[in-house]
Amino acid sequence: MMLRKPGSGARQQLLNTNSTTGSDISISMVTSLTRSLSQEFRSAFANGIKPSRAAMGAGKLAPDFCTLFVQVWNELSKRATTVPGDMHIIMASLLGFNTEPLMRLTKSAERMSCILRSMDGIPMSLLFNLDGPRHNPTRDHRDRWLPLYPSRQKLAFGSTFTNLRSIKDDLYLPNNTVSRRKVAVFVCTGEVDPFSSCTFTLRDTSSGEQYSVVVHRPEGEMDAFATPDIGPYCVALQLEPELGNTPEGHIVGLGAVPRTFAGALFRVRRVVTNVRKLYYHKLEAEYENSFELIEDEAYGHTDLETASKRTPNYLDGNLASAFSQHPRGILRTVYDCPLTVSCGPNSSGACSPAKEGPTLTAQPLPETWQVVLEREPPTYPFPLPSRPHFAEAMTPVSAYLTVTALDGLVASGCAGLAIAICATMFPRLALLAKAAVVAKLLLHSLFLIQMFLFPGVEVRLIWDVLHLALVALYTFSRISSTGVARMDALDWSFIANE
Repeated sequence: MMLRKPGSGARQQLLNTNSTTGSDISISMVTSLTRSLSQEFRSAFANGIKPSRAAMGAGKLAPDFCTLFVQVWNELSKRATTVPGDMHIIMASLLGFNTEPLMRLTKSAERMSCILRSMDGIPMSLLFNLDGPRHNPTRDHRDRWLPLYPSRQKLAFGSTFTNLRSIKDDLYLPNNTVSRRKVAVFVCTGEVDPFSSCTFTLRDTSSGEQYSVVVHRPEGEMDAFATPDIGPYCVALQLEPELGNTPEGHIVGLGAVPRTFAGALFRVRRVVTNVRKLYYHKLEAEYENSFELIEDEAYGHTDLETASKRTPNYLDGNLASAFSQHPRGILRTVYDCPLTVSCGPNSSGACSPAKEGPTLTAQPLPETWQVVLEREPPTYPFPLPSRPHFAEAMTPVSAYLTVTALDGLVASGCAGLAIAICATMFPRLALLAKAAVVAKLLLHSLFLIQMFLFPGVEVRLIWDVLHLALVALYTFSRISSTGVARMDALDWSFIANE
């Protein structure tokens, strides 16, 4: 079955706008949007989960935080802002990051990359972004998968076993019993496609199943990766959820509709067989054999540029021999482009081969091998600092300052009422009430002196007792001289404000 190659109209690239959020209007808009979105994320984990800073570089994952990222992405995908770059500020704010460092970055790619690098893990469905604009998708670099901002395509929810694990400057694709039910990874083991075709048929040598693959590369510009020199193919299929598209050429009523999936094309740049095997910890019983592979210490001193250079071993289309000769290993890859993959409607996977393009042989990634996705080195500081939780930020000093500030605010209001009493009804007051109002104004004038020179709790208690005593004297004087019925609103406001 064939799927039509997407036209340029469906893949328009929005301008990489430099957001000018420094202006008052833009900041007010972002604040308003963030406040409205925050109302929709009032859940138990959305308000409390923060990325674990201690886990950066250690490969530890915060699954609930990745789920929060998916929720924020999917909500923003339905909205539009005046300036697209403001989406990063809103996203970072909802994720609990301090947005000030992000606002100093001018490019959309840098902002999104900074947010993703500040997380311990990344939802794998980001790699299957068919519609959204990506960072220079036709250039020769390692961040071709990087989205500029949330697109209309929603992300699928992940878990500890299906999220990409961020370790150093690499992204490790999961390969465990759970992830293999969500994402299928095939490695082309035969000769490479000499023409870098836009459509080809993928034949699984282990089961005989065939998949019709459509490559999504932007039109109108030569793609630097449209050459076999980049490396052999590695295809990932997102099995859940399905796209639900009807392939081109299918006639309704003549057979079941083929299943369609979003996919991603990786290019193998290096085969690593000197690896260490690390097992996950604190997992449920059925996942106790899940593991991850880390390059051995012999490669630890190798810089990123050297590690990504192609080596002749197994990259001539003979990757199957690497799988048979080595019990475990790593395929270091770079992201090429998104795919659309269709197969038969039943478990047999029978599907008509592509009418154009070659038929490439492939096999599923062995359970003891792993795929690593390389990234470009960052040109900005990361990770983003997180906003402290309210309980963490409320220290004894800050609590005292908060109480003092509130007390000062109330005292200022009470002083204003006392001034109003002096201006409007002072001549009608009894002598005791006049003395109480004047004494209270004198105490308020010494408020700053008391706060900074005598900040002790005991002094504050004595100070409050004096204020209460003066208000009590004023109340007694007004009631005894005029009666409760003749006291006006200004009297009651002055009394209640204390």
